[in-house]
Amino acid sequence: MKAHIEFYFDFVCPLCFLATKPLREVMKEQKAEIEWKPFDLCPEPAQQMEQIEDVLERPWNQSIAPLAQQLHVEINIPDMPPVPRTHLAHEGFHFAKKHGQESAYVDAVFKAYWEDEKDISQTEVSRNR
Repeated sequence: MKAHIEFYFDFVCPLCFLATKPLREVMKEQKAEIEWKPFDLCPEPAQQMEQIEDVLERPWNQSIAPLAQQLHVEINIPDMPPVPRTHLAHEGFHFAKKHGQESAYVDAVFKAYWEDEKDISQTEVSRNR
């Protein structure tokens, strides 16, 4: 029987992004299957977070950057105020899932935000993943 992993994530969460690498390794080693569970960290009408650097400066330096280095994962603090809303990226996820492409979509959107510093709240960014 295959192990089943439910992974709750939002594309603007750096720890979610970092967790995908060891998660994929476990999936491969254990022949586990993953069920992606997107959720919105800051749904409307909640106030939109300011620039992510303002929110994460201390945890970034103390935890996130060292963890990324340990995992050999490239990650950048996106330089775009405010932190993008992820509702449209989540809609794109559900479309990708309908077509059996959810894992590839998750990887592409995480990369777009955390490596390429793209604004994933923009339809053209999420759609082109």
